[in-house]
Amino acid sequence: MNKFLSLSFTPLAVTATVASIALSSGSAQAVTIGPPAAGEQSLQTILDNISSPGAITVQSDAEFFKPNSSNSATSSIVIEFAGNAANNVLGIYNSIGGTMVDIFGGGATQGSKVFLNFSGGNLGLFDINNNAIGNGTFNGFGTNFGFYLRGVNQQVLYSQSAANPNGFDAMAAFSGADNQTTLTLPPNNSSGTFDGGDWIFAWEDSYLGDGDYNDFVVHVSDIEAVPEPLTILGTGLALGLGGLFKSKQSKKQSLAA
Repeated sequence: MNKFLSLSFTPLAVTATVASIALSSGSAQAVTIGPPAAGEQSLQTILDNISSPGAITVQSDAEFFKPNSSNSATSSIVIEFAGNAANNVLGIYNSIGGTMVDIFGGGATQGSKVFLNFSGGNLGLFDINNNAIGNGTFNGFGTNFGFYLRGVNQQVLYSQSAANPNGFDAMAAFSGADNQTTLTLPPNNSSGTFDGGDWIFAWEDSYLGDGDYNDFVVHVSDIEAVPEPLTILGTGLALGLGGLFKSKQSKKQSLAA
């Protein structure tokens, strides 16, 4: 799916559904996802509402990424239900110098698009009119990155579980390569194939929160998974591989709603 993605806030009360999560071939176990809060959609309902003919149910263990051959990426928010939605900020970070770059913030409006351009080791952020966002260009960013969500009380949670307290899994990842369906995204019902370059990331916005992973659901295109680096945010933090593997193996496979 290429360059048609949009941002939408559409909180609706629906009847919760129940589905099971399968594992992609060779992946670690999936994140456990709990029922939604009253008046919110379950994550599976959100996924069902934007995909056809089949449901998106297969989680990936990917936590670190790079642009695919197009050397660019597009990000969009599918839906966000968090009570602190106005404070949530999504961004990307590298492992070279610990650079953190905000992509979406609480001020984002319906229909917004953000384009990430990786060129010569530099990162540029642009809106739909090709205007630079924020600082515009981040020199020396590199091409490998993870995602972060800065939420309540400015707490930052990372796509890499090992960077979070007690190896907390803050993000559930779904790859188009494992699902092969069609996405129809709000607010303009733009449609395209959910393929190998497409991902949906579903976030829990606070450490040990309610576990529904519908707090910030993001669609990103034109990226692929890469092996995780041995340092996080350039701090030289030891990952504690034994603890990391234990955390990965302890993830469950169910998606309850």
